[in-house]
Amino acid sequence: MVDGQAKKPDDYSDPGGNAGGAQWAQIDFGQVQKTREVKMWRYWGDDREYRDTVILLSESEDFPADHTLVLWNSNSDANRIWPGDGNGQTGSHKLPAGTDPLYKEKDFAGENSGKVFPIYGAHVKWLDEDPNRALPQKGELFDARYVRIYMNGNTRGNTNHIVELMVNGIANDIILNDTQAPTTPQNLKVINHSSTMATLSFDPAVDDIGLKGYEVRYQKQGDSTYSTLFTTSTTPSISGLQPLTTYKFSVVAVDNAGNLSDVSNSILLTEQIGDTCIA
Repeated sequence: MVDGQAKKPDDYSDPGGNAGGAQWAQIDFGQVQKTREVKMWRYWGDDREYRDTVILLSESEDFPADHTLVLWNSNSDANRIWPGDGNGQTGSHKLPAGTDPLYKEKDFAGENSGKVFPIYGAHVKWLDEDPNRALPQKGELFDARYVRIYMNGNTRGNTNHIVELMVNGIANDIILNDTQAPTTPQNLKVINHSSTMATLSFDPAVDDIGLKGYEVRYQKQGDSTYSTLFTTSTTPSISGLQPLTTYKFSVVAVDNAGNLSDVSNSILLTEQIGDTCIA
């Protein structure tokens, strides 16, 4: 399943063999890693489509529903009983039904075969389907040690071919070498203010490994030094400002390695109603 032979359609793993049917396969990375995406290749020699494909990422081999990310779910039957692993680690279980289409390779010649499943986007959900728990966003990474692929035959038979499976991300021992800064926060503006408080808004930054948050910088007009507020919000509020005083605001993004983005556009705000301008 993981042998680097992605361009050989007949060099595949087939969970369940010719009997196939409802099966799953799991890979252990050996330790928790920072994952960005899963890429999978399946047999592309004809127009077959693979049924009930579900792709999960988790830190735990138990795949707890509230900490397991679903990258793809075309499971057609929420009442289907999936088999246990035979070792007592995972018993027979069910999965929620999904709305993603059947898995089909896009290029029968194999040159553009394989599909990429990122950890963000419209297809991604938590296994317990909690809509209120924040999901990973573009530019972020997801801590995982295990990937699990569910499958249930195809439109030409019961087989479950997986030609190659790849999980991309950043190995833990490489993160310390991160030298690339995040993108610059854009469109900084004031969305609310009073005589002693200002609420800002800006577009989020993106980092190639992981964004830590934002450093809001503010200073009285004419001062040579500035104060800072660290936040993970893109709509932060700064309090304790002095009335009838003009302040300059700007923002930089900070990644997990401490790299800083370029400084955003600046805003001048006088702490009285109606005197906001862009510098």
